[in-house]
Formats: sequence, C-alpha cells, structure tokens
Amino acid sequence: MNHFNVFILAQHRTGSTLLKNILGAHSKVHFAFDEMNLFEPFRKNTLDKIISHNSITPAHLGDLIKKKKIYGTFWQDFEESGIKIDELVHHLNQTGTVSLTSVIVAVIQLLKEKNKVNIVGIKYPVHLSRIDFLVGNYPDSTIFFLTRNPSAIIASKLNDPATQLRKSKSIVHKFLIHYVTILYFALEFNRSSFFFHKYREQVKLVIYEQLVSQKQDVIKELCKCIGIDFEEQMLFVTGKPSSHSDTSVNSISDERIRQYASKLGKFDKKLIGILTNRQHKKLVHASGIDF
Repeated sequence: MNHFNVFILAQHRTGSTLLKNILGAHSKVHFAFDEMNLFEPFRKNTLDKIISHNSITPAHLGDLIKKKKIYGTFWQDFEESGIKIDELVHHLNQTGTVSLTSVIVAVIQLLKEKNKVNIVGIKYPVHLSRIDFLVGNYPDSTIFFLTRNPSAIIASKLNDPATQLRKSKSIVHKFLIHYVTILYFALEFNRSSFFFHKYREQVKLVIYEQLVSQKQDVIKELCKCIGIDFEEQMLFVTGKPSSHSDTSVNSISDERIRQYASKLGKFDKKLIGILTNRQHKKLVHASGIDF
C-alpha cells in the first residue's frame, strides 16, 4: 500500500536533509524544499499560533505569506515550493475554511499536482512534541523519526559556524554558550526519545549511523515502508556539509560517523553521557543496533 504523505521528524544535526534528499530522489516522490516549523515552543509567529489566535481568511493568509510574517523557511521563501500564493488562496477558497489542517492539506495537494506525483514528503513539519498532530490528522502517512548518537548531535552543533560566532564574543560567551548548548540539546534528545516511544507504533525509527554505514539496505527498507520500489539514484545524493569539514562537499562515509569523537573533551563526553545515557540506551534497544 502506498503512503501518500511522508513526514520526517528529527532533531537538528541528525541528517534530516540527507534523508529528505534520499527519499526525494525517487521518481514517484516529491519533498517540500524546506521545513514548515509548526508548534515551535519559543516562537510566536508560527502558522499554528497565527491561525489559532486570529480569524483568518484565505486572502489574509496569502498576504501574511507575501509579507513574510510566518516563521519557517518554507513560509518565508514560499514561492521556492513552486506554488504561487494565489493558487494556495484559490484552493483554500474552494474548501471554505482556513485551519492548520486545511492549509497543510492544500499545500500537499498542490505539490502533488505540480510535480505529478502521488507521494509528497515534508521534513520537520511539526516540532517533535506534536507527533500526535500528524498521527491524528494524517493516519495513512508514513512518519520517520531520525536520530543519532547524542554526542555526535551536540558536537556538530557546538562546531557549526553560528555557534562558533556566538562563542567568539568573549570568554564568558564561550563558556555559557558551550554549556547551554550541551544542556539544551541533551534535553531535546531526551524529549524527542520520549515522544518517539510514546508513538512508536505509528513511527518508523531511522538511525543516522546505520543510514550512512548500510546505505543501500536502509534505503530499500525505507522504500518498503512507503510502498515504492528502490531506485539506484537514491544512493547518490548528499545532505548539508558537515560542520566538522573545511569543504562544502558533503561526503557520506563511515568516517563521518566518528568525526565527533575528536571534537569533544573528556568532561563534555562525560556530561553528555550523564544527561542522555538513559534515553540513548532505550533508542539503542528499540533499534537493535548500537549507534
């Protein structure tokens, strides 16, 4: 059976762009170009909050998109999706309602029509804490939950240019940003693990390390989940460049899995272990592999 929507849920720095590009390389699948960022806990201008706090018409929604008033790359650069704002407004006028569900359904339908596919995917459409929204509103969809060794996630975030820039402002910034980043991403890892286990019957677990080291086998399994045949071109895509690399080329190799180890000090490794070991072990048990 084909699953006509595919959603990828993941923490940042877990390889979600790589997974999106792999699935999107299939001839029968089209992925939205970037994230919708719904239900973000620290944002006031996400689409879900705007709709819930206001009585919005299709025309008003179109105006908000044009003025870039909605948070999230997908909404900020909406026309990169290939959908014209007027087309979305027209579709919503036909349905007669503007709700979070109707807007997403309209976007998915328009992406299918424009790209002549039956399967549309979206990376990180909602915050991990709202898996229930996807499960409840899109029961025939495939939801992939992508995870990675928490030490690798945190090392990647500590090493990315934005974090390095914030740390460079002063010694105090360097110390505070470093340990706030470790604490925040450790807590996010634990939280995401909790929500995966809560909905594990409806969510397919994908391990980044396994995706890289056993790429073809994992991709074939992903294809089975969606109900499509494996296609060779899915093997030859990349994700975002590694924050550990000095080059813009994003090579996918076993070596990349281990890059984080040299980027963390002994104390950091110990601290991350204390904060995340329990949930990490639960995910290892659920996956059947050590990562």
